[in-house]
Amino acid sequence: MASTSDKTTVALADRSAEDRLQSTAFQNYIHQASNNIRPFLQSALTSPMNTGENPARIFPPISSSCHSVITPQGSDVSWPILDAKARNNILLYTGSFNPPHQGHLATILYFHERRVQLRITAMIVFADPASVVDSRKKKWADAILPQNLRHELFYRVPEVAELVASGWLQFLGGDMGTHIKVLRATTDLISEAGFDVKLVGLLGGDKLTVESEPHLHPGTLGEWSPVDEFLIINARRPVDFFDPENEEIPRDLPGCTKWLRDSDKFNAFCMPEVTDQPLLAPALFSDEYRSEKDFPEDAERESQQ
Repeated sequence: MASTSDKTTVALADRSAEDRLQSTAFQNYIHQASNNIRPFLQSALTSPMNTGENPARIFPPISSSCHSVITPQGSDVSWPILDAKARNNILLYTGSFNPPHQGHLATILYFHERRVQLRITAMIVFADPASVVDSRKKKWADAILPQNLRHELFYRVPEVAELVASGWLQFLGGDMGTHIKVLRATTDLISEAGFDVKLVGLLGGDKLTVESEPHLHPGTLGEWSPVDEFLIINARRPVDFFDPENEEIPRDLPGCTKWLRDSDKFNAFCMPEVTDQPLLAPALFSDEYRSEKDFPEDAERESQQ
């Protein structure tokens, strides 16, 4: 699928002598380890576009106290290797995660187990610092956990900590604007180095509906336009445009072209384009990972809120 995003030019600005030395060192590192995603992400994090009150940063312990410098602890940290002969997907998993729960963990572990099959080189988790799921507002009012605390709660899970240590899973702080710019710049730099790479946004089934076009509420997918592709799953929140027991293919969505089965992905359907919103990326809907019954405790708890 063709990318719909504008390419971002990343240029390092003039800095102090120490910063220039650090930047030069990482530029050299890119050439020395061009099959590793770390130097590309590092370059994007230290670019002048990543500024403001809430710049993007890697959540510790992979990061040092400086948000823009990635310093893994220990020499055994192995960052994801880019495949020079196949497509590399950088999966962006966003949400409120307020708080993280077993459903979120199951999603992360699911994609890690199938990372080779789905060509997922790395998974980036971003907790929207201002976001709260509407159903949780009813019970907890407007209680919003700090972004770092949400990340820390994830990291306390041993399986998650292991994935972070491997470099495959990263928690990216910042705000809606800065985090997507950094990831877009990262994938652009990887692409310029000669790799086939896509930034794929992972969204829940509640983001698409037969009631409205994708760029309208509840999807408002326009703000995610820098991604190359969307992956929609109906885990925990069943979609209203596909009944797996009675339908063989998803129903058409307002303002969109017809869904087509994607021969490269199991149980996946492709919506090639959104006819009246050229900034929106193509979408994939996967019916492989689904069912509230996989998380009965979460489903029961949410039904009571």
